[in-house]
Amino acid sequence: NVDYTSGREAASKYNESLGGARPPTQSHPVVNALRDDGSIMKYVQNISELAAPGRADDALMAFQHRLCISGDDDRLPWKKPEGYDRDDFLLFERYIEAEGGK
Repeated sequence: NVDYTSGREAASKYNESLGGARPPTQSHPVVNALRDDGSIMKYVQNISELAAPGRADDALMAFQHRLCISGDDDRLPWKKPEGYDRDDFLLFERYIEAEGGK
């Protein structure tokens, strides 16, 4: 057996000043995370439900992933994978639109 954990440990667990939940920061560009009907998009958490800074929670740490893609005519088309749901990418789609399609 291998011991493991999921979620973020509290800052006090290992005496880490930056451990645990972090307060949200404003993204640039600012992206509206509400659907047209006013409900919060999938994968966006209501700020009132977030753990206090430094506290443990069951969330995953945020990571930066980069993917270079192109819409050039000489590229192969991407096929939609099984189970694809455009709603899973709505926040990302809005971010791309806010960046001018970049």
